[in-house]
Amino acid sequence: MGEVSGFIFNHKKESIYLAGDTIWCEDVEKVLSEFKPAITILNAGGAKFLTGNPITMTPKDILKVQNKLPQTKIIAVHMDTVNHCFIKRTDLVKVLTEDQLESQILIPDDGETIYG
Repeated sequence: MGEVSGFIFNHKKESIYLAGDTIWCEDVEKVLSEFKPAITILNAGGAKFLTGNPITMTPKDILKVQNKLPQTKIIAVHMDTVNHCFIKRTDLVKVLTEDQLESQILIPDDGETIYG
């Protein structure tokens, strides 16, 4: 579809990776390998247009991020409120529970604040 953007926020020896609207790809893999972020925030709604493949992470993509960098704390956002996101929080929880990863990946509710 075209280029997307993501951002690395560095503070002392830790970093946060805020991925833009992207799926698992070589560029995401490079960022994880190079920066080894403590926290990775992923748009996880599996958004797509009327035709074509998803333009944001699906549960399968999220599992690839987790497998690539198991020490990063993943925060999955961008679900349930955008009409072109087909992955709901309950869908992601089901996949994570099946893979026994529900405690490793945070899925905040709308308006929820996450600390440390």
